[in-house]
Amino acid sequence: MPIRDRPFESGHAKVGGRRRGTPNNATHQIRSIARGLLEDPAYRRSLRQRLIAGSAQRIEQLLYAYAYGDPDVR
Repeated sequence: MPIRDRPFESGHAKVGGRRRGTPNNATHQIRSIARGLLEDPAYRRSLRQRLIAGSAQRIEQLLYAYAYGDPDVR
C-alpha cells in the first residue's frame, strides 16, 4: 500500500476550528427545541398528568437534561 502525501508533518499543531468549550450549532438548536417544548403550557399539563399516572417516558427526563442540563452532573 503506497504512503499518501500528507498536508502536515507528524506532530503539527492544530489550527482553525472552534475554540475549546464553544458548543456547536446542533447543541444550541437541540437545547432551544427542548426548552420550547417543555415551556409550552399544554405540554406541561399533559406531562403533569402522565407523571401523576406514572406513565411518563424516559425521553421526557432526557428533554429536561438537554434543555437545562443534567442535575446529576456536579
